[in-house]
Amino acid sequence: MKYTKLFSFITKAGFAIVLILSQLPTTLYAQNFDSLYSVLRAHPGKDTTRVNALWKLAQSYENKSTDSMIRIANEGLAISKDINYEKGEALCNQSIGLAYLHLSEYDKSLEHYKISQALFEKEDNKRKLINIYLSMGDVFIGHRGEVAAKGKGMMKMYYVG
Repeated sequence: MKYTKLFSFITKAGFAIVLILSQLPTTLYAQNFDSLYSVLRAHPGKDTTRVNALWKLAQSYENKSTDSMIRIANEGLAISKDINYEKGEALCNQSIGLAYLHLSEYDKSLEHYKISQALFEKEDNKRKLINIYLSMGDVFIGHRGEVAAKGKGMMKMYYVG
């Protein structure tokens, strides 16, 4: 009898904990959006803070809405070009490439990744370059059977069949 009550209590407590923990990502996600939108409201002009907030906001949409991800990253990209903020251009192109990868639009994805690659090479950002190379690998894996070989500074595609 004792064990039955104890088991019942543990089951109910465990269910309550799981329920609370399952709501945590949603709450944190909403707080992230709110804080990013407040940064955007505070920086209506064209500056690096706005570009960085747009990039982070675009990243927040990765598994939710690729269309929103592309739209927001394109806004950050346009501002980056206007103010000559190459890091912002690289980050926004990387986000756009990721969105196109999720949409299985591999050519568009690779196009944006190559732009990011060139900009990250220019600023010697090795950490971001590693991410870009891994992402390019995902593009080639997505092509089902095609692999890439680097030659003479250009990416060449070879079909393995």
